[in-house]
Formats: sequence, C-alpha cells, structure tokens
Amino acid sequence: GCPDPDVILAAYEKVDGVWRCADGYEGNVTLTCPASASCLPESELSGCLPLQACVAPPEHEGQTIYPCLYDFSPCNTTVCSTRDPAPSCFCNPACRPPFSGTLGLGQCAAGNTANATNLTMYRVPSCALEVCPPPTSVPAGYILYR
Repeated sequence: GCPDPDVILAAYEKVDGVWRCADGYEGNVTLTCPASASCLPESELSGCLPLQACVAPPEHEGQTIYPCLYDFSPCNTTVCSTRDPAPSCFCNPACRPPFSGTLGLGQCAAGNTANATNLTMYRVPSCALEVCPPPTSVPAGYILYR
C-alpha cells in the first residue's frame, strides 16, 4: 500500500486509521501512489471538494423570485455534509425591507459541492407592503383621494 502523504491538505483527515473528507468537504477519498521522477514512493490524496451553499432559484411554481423582494442571505452560508443531520440543510429566506411577511423555507442538498446549485424551495416568503405609496400617475377615469 501507499504510505501516508507527507503533506496533508485541509480537505482530508484520518480517523481510526481511515482517510475521509474533513469538515466542510465532501467526496470519496482516494489514496494513490503515482510514479515519480525520484522513483521513491510518494502518495496523494484526492476526491474531497469544498461544500457549497445553494443559491436562490429564478422561480418557484411559476412565481418569479425577485432579488429586490426576497432576502436569501440566510441561505448564503447554509451548507451541510452528508454526515450532518438533515435540519442543518434548511434555511429561511425573508422579505427585504420595506416589504414584510412570513419566512420561506429552502433546502440545500446534503453534500452539495457544485457551485450555483439552486435551493429546493418548499415555501417562498409571502411579502407585501404594509402601506402602499401613492401612485405616480392617475389613469384617466380615476380620482386620487388623500
């Protein structure tokens, strides 16, 4: 077998004599001994990629996800390993001020290592203005009461 590598990258850790991906990384660890110019046994670890947060989808059930209306920042850091319990994969997007309303519910797949993967949305925030601003123009046939 291959000896352990001289340099261990942050993506890898050895637990009970077995190599695995460290916290914050996901994948299948491979230990290889490629041929080298020195003809000495050298080993390399590969297979672990950093976990990635998911992004807001462009729409949900035909409803456009407008960045000016919804705040997905609570989801920007939602990452979870397949070793984590499932609830850590959920996030709650909110309404952007001046809108207010109920929180949404999204989920990033456990073990996601792909950049720009869409969140799975279970509920989009329900957002509205508490007080609507006056119209900028009044169509013909209408009167603006103050």
